Amino acid sequence: MTYAWHQMGEMRKLVAGEINAKDLADYEAYERNEKYPPKAIRMKFLSNHDENSWHSTVADDYGPAAGVLRAYTFASRGMPLIYNGEEAGLDKMLLFFEKDLIDWRPHPERATLTRLFKWKQRNQALWNGAHGGDLVYFETGADEQVWAFHREKNGDKIIAILNLSPRAATFTIDDPALAGSYIDVLSDQKLLFSHKEQFTLGAWGYVLLEAK
Repeated sequence: MTYAWHQMGEMRKLVAGEINAKDLADYEAYERNEKYPPKAIRMKFLSNHDENSWHSTVADDYGPAAGVLRAYTFASRGMPLIYNGEEAGLDKMLLFFEKDLIDWRPHPERATLTRLFKWKQRNQALWNGAHGGDLVYFETGADEQVWAFHREKNGDKIIAILNLSPRAATFTIDDPALAGSYIDVLSDQKLLFSHKEQFTLGAWGYVLLEAK
């Protein structure tokens, strides 16, 4: 595995308004199709030891966009990296060379990350390198705001619909690959889609689905 430093930079540009959802999707495609071979595993992260100590916290860097960008790191190709304490709501910059204890408190983030890791473990579409499914994009008519894609492998299928903008988005997906029965990975809600559905997502909203 290799650290996806540049990809983290692209996510921060997105939050800063310097690029949009299509730009991030295009960079994903560039890494996948041109820069790295299919068996490569990119380690995607919002933070790590260096970033937390020398830059700032996840909350400071991403604000309300943290959830959708973390969803992206799980649903896209690669291995999500979770830095120490993220599951406990780490809200400080840890000292780099000194002992600096993490407050291992109960936090809602733990339940979310637990669900996401179990999803990645059980669903072959999310497996790493050549063992997982490729990203196939849905057309939404709102490419600058919304990035939607599906992945499939050995009968397993996932769909990710990500509003990568600070504005609400209403859009339609019309694609045979959308049709089917799904369960929302984070809420367990059961959903049935035809090939054509309209979606509305709030600012930085997202939906992660698993075919059933």
